[in-house]
Amino acid sequence: MTRDGTRGFSLVEVMIALTVLAVGIVAVSGMFPRGTSEIRKAKKVASASFAVQQTLEQLRTLDATSPALTAGAHPASGYDPVAAEPALATRYLVANMTGSMNGVKMVTVVVRWHESLDDSLLVVSYVRPQ
Repeated sequence: MTRDGTRGFSLVEVMIALTVLAVGIVAVSGMFPRGTSEIRKAKKVASASFAVQQTLEQLRTLDATSPALTAGAHPASGYDPVAAEPALATRYLVANMTGSMNGVKMVTVVVRWHESLDDSLLVVSYVRPQ
């Protein structure tokens, strides 16, 4: 209460409240760019996962004598671009299993993309050709 009996906030109290509010808004607004970049990265990872799944499904339909299932890297050098997502490129490596897993192929699929940095997704799976 002031000297004349009226009630209210002083200018100092209002300025302190506005300063606290401004600091809070600046802190929250700093999170938006980080969140946006994480969403973009998550979309790339989801697209890369889908590209891996497509590659593995395609390989599962092939017979054991297919050139695509010979041991080694496919393609032999570099990466193949993904048609649905031009920013992605894939490569897979095939290894023949022996012993109790004879006839099974170990397939390592690598999907690469470039956002702000080079990034990649690597998945290892096993395929028994038809």
